[in-house]
Amino acid sequence: MSERKGRRKKLIEFKSVQQLRLRQLEQRLKEKYPDKKERIESVVSDLVYYINYVLKWDRMASYVHRVLEYSKEFPELAELVSEQEVREALEF
Repeated sequence: MSERKGRRKKLIEFKSVQQLRLRQLEQRLKEKYPDKKERIESVVSDLVYYINYVLKWDRMASYVHRVLEYSKEFPELAELVSEQEVREALEF
């Protein structure tokens, strides 16, 4: 497998895992913060859009920053970008 295909596959896997974990977190957040349901949906929608249409290797830092900014409001979101996971995603 060429390096380019390998990197592409790894990015696709990272995006899939991020979306799955984000949807799981969404449910937990709605249970924990029932009065902020609309805000949670807005944050999740923005992150899903970013994952699907913006996230590339050269935008990983921007994605991490975006998640960390949202985690100021909902600390649980920081789980999405643990240092270990991001490092593993960037290794190739």
